[in-house]
Amino acid sequence: MHITNHPIFTKDDSKTIQFYFNNKLLNAKEGQTIEAAIMANGIDDIIFQLYYCNYHYCISSLFRKRWPKR
Repeated sequence: MHITNHPIFTKDDSKTIQFYFNNKLLNAKEGQTIEAAIMANGIDDIIFQLYYCNYHYCISSLFRKRWPKR
């Protein structure tokens, strides 16, 4: 998560990075996780698919991630 108000660390020196998610240009802070950056941009529901392949087989899993409404 990105902390916007902190009583001790008041200055935010981290660089702003831009990335695309679902064809939308989003902003993130350097060192911020992808999940925290997506949440900070107001996206609260994502669906993604993961693939895992071994020597003789591949499996696919569909996941849905929801964050509580703010």
